[in-house]
Amino acid sequence: MRRFCCLLVLLFVVVNAAMAQETTPQSAVDYNARGLIRYNHRDYDGALADFDKSIALDPGFWPSYMVRGNARESKGDYDGAIADYNKAIDLNPAFGRTYNDRGHARYQKGDYDGAMADLNKAIELDPESAPAYANRGRARFSRADYDGAIADYDKAIDLDPKADAYSGRGLARHAGNDLEGAIADFNGAIILDANYAEAYRGRGDVRVQQDDLDGAMADFDKALALNPNYADAYRSRGIARSNKGELEAAISEFTKAIAISPKLAPAYYDRAWNYLYQAKGDSAYADAVDYLRLTRADESGQFRLYMVIVGYFGLRQARKNGEAKAFIDAHALDFDTSDWPYLLMRYLRHEMAAPELLNLAVDKDKKTEVRARVYVGMDASLLGQRELALAHLRWVKENSTKPSREYTLAVSEITRLEAAPKPTPKRPQD
Repeated sequence: MRRFCCLLVLLFVVVNAAMAQETTPQSAVDYNARGLIRYNHRDYDGALADFDKSIALDPGFWPSYMVRGNARESKGDYDGAIADYNKAIDLNPAFGRTYNDRGHARYQKGDYDGAMADLNKAIELDPESAPAYANRGRARFSRADYDGAIADYDKAIDLDPKADAYSGRGLARHAGNDLEGAIADFNGAIILDANYAEAYRGRGDVRVQQDDLDGAMADFDKALALNPNYADAYRSRGIARSNKGELEAAISEFTKAIAISPKLAPAYYDRAWNYLYQAKGDSAYADAVDYLRLTRADESGQFRLYMVIVGYFGLRQARKNGEAKAFIDAHALDFDTSDWPYLLMRYLRHEMAAPELLNLAVDKDKKTEVRARVYVGMDASLLGQRELALAHLRWVKENSTKPSREYTLAVSEITRLEAAPKPTPKRPQD
């Protein structure tokens, strides 16, 4: 994600840049200026050394705290950055950009409420700050306030059209299911910056939802050509490959994403499903456990529930039925029992029979019936009830959206069942 808080030389730090590079700095202002030059050349360690010296020479020179915070944030030291922004604000509480930068650091830590408070203050102090509106849009997006995010991105674009803001608005529109609007925004971002990898990835994700898998693959390829360490783009390309039926290749993409970003929980989620499709039960279970370890219930409730179900079926595929029961029982109280998906857990824990589950699903809607039938079919398959399993799974294949997890799981299990030799009927004894 590109940071909006670009370093600008403050008006009162008037130093000739070339001179600052060629001579030994003498004052806090000189060190600050050379630190800015080093920062802009991505020499973050050199910049930090200069900002440290500037502060040592003049502990009251607040600009050096602010820009040292920027340098620390660029190195991923968000706590150190926030400490520096705090000091800069203590020394000069009327400068809006420091609140913007602290809000950005808080956002990076996942403190969306703290980020919102800072960005509101930044906008109060400087109502014409496009970066503050864009950053607040990002924070609102993370809180699932998509309309609020779009409004903030609208304002940012009105003030200063940037690829970042168009791409951010595209993400918000995609989340709100405005697929055409999202495509238009990602196109706008690419027009402004043809090397903006995030816009290609965002457009590719929309194209996956539109089932334009070839177009999506081209976008993900471009994003990765621009940024070979873009973990989210590998994950997105994995989803596209999975939807194309390229399950081994999809797993390879998710594995690359995890290698780059070992805490990228959604990549474990996606890879767990793909292992389940291929009946690689132990691996499906291991990824489900990792996803549960990396996420919190208040952020990923239903996703976590489905990971428990995937882990449960993975263990059953691995013929570890006792461990499967213990696993699902251990998580039985982790979820809101009033949510419909919890009925799936009740069924798998033998607290209700299949007909009751299916009747409740039918009463809700067809999509819910699809989800119920695929797990009833999987359960029957693993119990050796071949014909009953095929009846449910074929119904899912005919009635589910393609591509979807339910469709892919049903087709994968049908393929295995049809390829396996039919059990030989037992002859009655004389």
